[in-house]
Amino acid sequence: MSQMIRAILLDMDGVLIDSEQHWHSIEGAWLRSVIPAWNDDNQKECVGLSMAGLYEYLHLRHDLPMDFADFQLAYTDLAEAIYREKSQLMPGCEEFLEATRGSGLKLAVVSSSPKAWIQTTVDRFHIADYFSQFVSADDVGGIGKPNPAVYLHAACELSETPSECAAIEDSENGILSARRAGMKCVGFRNGLNVSQKMELAHQIIHGFSTAALHSILSSSGTAVE
Repeated sequence: MSQMIRAILLDMDGVLIDSEQHWHSIEGAWLRSVIPAWNDDNQKECVGLSMAGLYEYLHLRHDLPMDFADFQLAYTDLAEAIYREKSQLMPGCEEFLEATRGSGLKLAVVSSSPKAWIQTTVDRFHIADYFSQFVSADDVGGIGKPNPAVYLHAACELSETPSECAAIEDSENGILSARRAGMKCVGFRNGLNVSQKMELAHQIIHGFSTAALHSILSSSGTAVE
């Protein structure tokens, strides 16, 4: 893609922070307690979904035996442990964010997670000042990825066209969302997501680095280790 990139939109879980590995263990144990046949392959399909989207998936595909209100309460408890205690910034994340200062780039967090979870994360790690916007599925009626709504809303909030935005995503659902929004999509290999398909990403980076930032801003779309 040759369009000049004016904004970088970062997913939260699995990109900014290493929360996906904690979701896998904590969420996985809880789901097995309520859905005995639950397995790792099922869980891979859920990465990147909003809470409402996950509930719909579990209810329709796995006969989840609870209503949405109880499900929401249970997931809020799981999230408290993950976002307030267990998760950490991805290696090189803050240096990557710092490298964008003075560049004129706009940054946004764009996540299917509830806005409260995003706020908890950016406050805990003191990174809120790097970002112009924080966009959640909450902002678009609970519609999460792979629907493009969160990314289209983020572009609107940033006053940029989607083609001027690059989205960094660690999951197949996130990549589909960004592509459907008409954005440059950067697949993010974090060492924990080898099972996620990234063929639809315009390029792939393996972690955060200054070289990765330069590659995202270039038109080459080359992979960066």
